[in-house]
Amino acid sequence: MDFTLKQDDSSVWRLTRIYGFHEEGIKHETWKLLENLGEGNVSPWLCFGDFNCTLMHCEKQGGNPKNQNEIDGFRESMNNCHLRDLHFVGPSFTWSNNRADDENIQERLDRFVATEDWIKLFPCSMVEHLPRRKKKKKRRRGFKFEKEWLRDDEYGNIISEAWNLDPDSNVKQKIEACSARLRSWSSNKSIDFTEEIKCRRERMAALMNLEPTDDNIAEMKEIDKEIDELEGREEAY
Repeated sequence: MDFTLKQDDSSVWRLTRIYGFHEEGIKHETWKLLENLGEGNVSPWLCFGDFNCTLMHCEKQGGNPKNQNEIDGFRESMNNCHLRDLHFVGPSFTWSNNRADDENIQERLDRFVATEDWIKLFPCSMVEHLPRRKKKKKRRRGFKFEKEWLRDDEYGNIISEAWNLDPDSNVKQKIEACSARLRSWSSNKSIDFTEEIKCRRERMAALMNLEPTDDNIAEMKEIDKEIDELEGREEAY
């Protein structure tokens, strides 16, 4: 994706999303792509995405050392495009193979980079690495039945009232009426999803700073599942 954006003050800047080649033999194609995009560029420019490569050896933990030629090629491409790496707060790595102990590998593959004039245009910009270990999947928004509703004494009455609201309606219309009533009712009784998700992310951040033992990896996977579930329920509400 490559966009030109215009601010309210009429200043113009460029935004590009990158997804780098992950195959070892053709990673140089990523720097070629970057340089082709940067050729002749005169606008403040921000690039972001999964570059699938690192700028320093310290951006990888575990496994075989990074190929120095790969690092040098990425740096050279960045310099040719006049791009600077934007520093970040949060976990040091953005990818993990989710294995434990000596088999664990973590890398900083995702980043934001920008030209000096973009940095001057947005001097307070900050990159934050969220304590999340896998990509968030897009979901289709729709009705979702929650098993917790069965424990509530009001549930049966809600269904009964909605089903009998219009005697002339067909089964499809009755089901739609029930789902609408349940959605409205549940929104007033729902838990604070934001707080629940925040608590799990804080725990994830703490675990990511610990040794990648079997127990810690297992807990991180479980937290990922819990966050997925909470985000899905939040969207359903």
